[in-house]
Amino acid sequence: MSSWGGTTGTSDALTAPCETPPSGCRTDIRVLIVDDDASVRTALSRLIERSPGLTLVAAAANGTEAIALGLAVQPDVALVDVSMPGAGGVEVTEALRSGSPDTRVVALSGSAERDKIMAMLAAGATGYLVKGVSRDLAGALRSASRGEGVLAGEVASEIIGELGTRLNRQRDEEGERRHKEECIREAMNGGLYIAYQPMVDLESGRIAGHEALSRFHT
Repeated sequence: MSSWGGTTGTSDALTAPCETPPSGCRTDIRVLIVDDDASVRTALSRLIERSPGLTLVAAAANGTEAIALGLAVQPDVALVDVSMPGAGGVEVTEALRSGSPDTRVVALSGSAERDKIMAMLAAGATGYLVKGVSRDLAGALRSASRGEGVLAGEVASEIIGELGTRLNRQRDEEGERRHKEECIREAMNGGLYIAYQPMVDLESGRIAGHEALSRFHT
């Protein structure tokens, strides 16, 4: 998508196609748009309406409205702005994934900030696109409806970096775990012995007994 411009629009719920379509009923991918910027909603709405196989079922101007509309219309894909007043993208994603588990959520953001990306993916989003940069938005929505992950190029590099960090951490933790196991195995293979520690009467200086202690040879 090369431009996000458009005239100012309003947030309106649209009529949804029938859920179990009879002969002749449309079976397009049903899309919910969530963005607090009216011009962005208008531009996205027009793009979806021009794209074969996509149908706009609702548009929401904030997170609270998005949750209510999403649970009501149960869209196939929800295109959700990450940063909004009130309920943000993470809250919307979690609510939709809980109340409408078949809905695929694609995050839409003005930036590819690592923390935002990870938070949205952790909440259940299957994709992350950047406004004005991600070109084939319609194709991304179709891929998301099939359960495929969709990531902007900038986002993909962040994900790769994060995965690399996590893999290195896991490798270090695995190495530490194996070292501990080897120490325990070595100790067990060496067997145990009993060490006797004298117990002395401080007044007389005589040994009053012994404490028997189990010890590893290592």
